[in-house]
Amino acid sequence: MLNWMNDIFNRYKSGVSNFFIVQGNIYDYAEKSVPVITKINKLLYEMNFQEIATFDQQDGLFFREGTYGTKQPNQTDFEYIVRSISNPDKKAAFIMLFPEFTFPSNTNNDPYGYGKLISMMKCLTSANFQKSNNMLILLVDNAFKIDERIRTTGPSTTMITIPHPNTKERLEMIEFLNETSQKKINSELNDQQFANLTAGLSRIQIEDIYLNAESCGQLDKKDIIKKKQEFLSKEYGDVLELLESDGLTFDDFAGQEHVKEYCKEMIVNPMTNGELDLVPKGVLLMGPPGTGKSYFAKCLAGEASATAVLLKMEKIKSKWVGESESKLAKVFMGLQALSPVIVFLDELDQSFHRSSSDTQSVDRNQFGMMLQFLSEPENRGKIVWLGAANYPNKVDEALKRPGRFDKKIPFLPPSKEEIVEIFKIHLKSSKFKIDVSEDEMQSLAVMLEGYTPAEIEAIVLKAKELLKRKKLTKIDFKLLQLAGEYTLSVKNERIDEMVKIAIEECSDREFLCTYNLSQ
Repeated sequence: MLNWMNDIFNRYKSGVSNFFIVQGNIYDYAEKSVPVITKINKLLYEMNFQEIATFDQQDGLFFREGTYGTKQPNQTDFEYIVRSISNPDKKAAFIMLFPEFTFPSNTNNDPYGYGKLISMMKCLTSANFQKSNNMLILLVDNAFKIDERIRTTGPSTTMITIPHPNTKERLEMIEFLNETSQKKINSELNDQQFANLTAGLSRIQIEDIYLNAESCGQLDKKDIIKKKQEFLSKEYGDVLELLESDGLTFDDFAGQEHVKEYCKEMIVNPMTNGELDLVPKGVLLMGPPGTGKSYFAKCLAGEASATAVLLKMEKIKSKWVGESESKLAKVFMGLQALSPVIVFLDELDQSFHRSSSDTQSVDRNQFGMMLQFLSEPENRGKIVWLGAANYPNKVDEALKRPGRFDKKIPFLPPSKEEIVEIFKIHLKSSKFKIDVSEDEMQSLAVMLEGYTPAEIEAIVLKAKELLKRKKLTKIDFKLLQLAGEYTLSVKNERIDEMVKIAIEECSDREFLCTYNLSQ
């Protein structure tokens, strides 16, 4: 029996609960190709309920074959459920499908819906229901779509979450598809790699990828990643964006050697080995624009072989009551499904604030939900948050405390040695011939002291542009020197201020390049 089914069974049998809100991955297969609703019906039948029925607003009641319920006229179906589960002499179980249309979060705008809400609340809080052998299950993908008064009514209410399949379950689904497939698929991946790449996807979505591969006889890594982005966009809109981290490692990031060493030891290795106790829940990357904060997040995800997503908090906000909280709750479930996952929050100092205005209560609710989710110990090492901020002193203190964004790391303009390494990385990826000696590289580093990694990349791009326009055959010192003269740095008082604030906000001397563990 699946874990979530065990929860329903045990809580009911022990008398703890007979009202369940089952949320999450409800439209998926429970296992192999068996739908969730089929498994729930089978469970209820095995629990010897005499009457088992499903209900939705459009089709009314539908009774399971072999139970004694009699179909009622559609307009009285809801009243029939309320009467039945309040009857202590019955042993009836009802599954309410799409309850967000029966008890929507904005019920107050619908007088008829308001009446149904009151009827159900009276029923759920009554001794007749709570002491009965009856059961009510609301099946919804996101509990926040249901009126809060239903979600919080009565001591016998239990929230059950059906998660997306974990790695083992995804592997079992892939093996099942292999066994039932009528056509051989050529693939660069083995089943375990396929299962790892599909983290965050449902069994139905994995089946969809498999069937597409079966139709063309080929399964490629890039195809899985593309389909995964499509599924994420469909399910979460613009809120979650898959970051391209596949193939990247710390070798692709020049500089910050002390930070890379720390992240390797305290994030990458523990995430790979399953030793998650000391993995920081969140890391705040602080410093001026162009110092590589976003790119570092991708390299960290690639090094850890973890999925990396960009969370766009501004896309969550909605003018409709309850919708913002519903979106955020769904995102949290999605992140747990994607784990191990690196979650990148850009411009944390601008995009996420706790509001004190009565007109911005949605923002306060979101902030509270975020703090609670960040603090949950079971997410440590499975969901690693990376925030980027130019002005970390403007990030809410509640976010920066230990247990949320545990580590605050300055990302500062590179040293001369780091400038040389950044040049080498960008020149290495060029298809043109490179003719620059080590001494010339050092001269460039002196000339460009204070430039950010983004500006150094811009110089290399400018050199390629000049090479094309001048019809040259190689990139040499003179060309890079000219490109450097053309490319103006944004060095100014504001950049200096950001550097100073990043150093002041750093809470660990290990992250300041002037310190090391031997001191």
